[in-house]
Amino acid sequence: MKKLLAASIAAAAFCSAPAIAADMPVKAPIYKAVTPPFDWTGFYAGGQVGYAWGDATFFIPGILIVPTVTAKIDPNGIFGGGHLGYNWQFGKLVAGIESDINARDIHGSNNTATFGQ
Repeated sequence: MKKLLAASIAAAAFCSAPAIAADMPVKAPIYKAVTPPFDWTGFYAGGQVGYAWGDATFFIPGILIVPTVTAKIDPNGIFGGGHLGYNWQFGKLVAGIESDINARDIHGSNNTATFGQ
């Protein structure tokens, strides 16, 4: 039992030693690295491309002599474009100029059209 008590005291002494060493005074000053601020000034360019599809049914009720129209349209096609610009940063303010161009080739097909009263 005495050996177990002595071993427990020795283990506690060895485990607490790093905590005591952490409280020692520092001999040299600690310098922290300064991160440079991010600068938004500069040129940028980008682009996008995609594909679109859909399925729509329209119902237009008739008025007086105009018949009721029901139509189903299935549009699909590709689209894309690009943009470019330049930013200037003045302290916390960012100003810039940008231009873009976009195009699409999306066509719809009218599968069914129903005219009725």
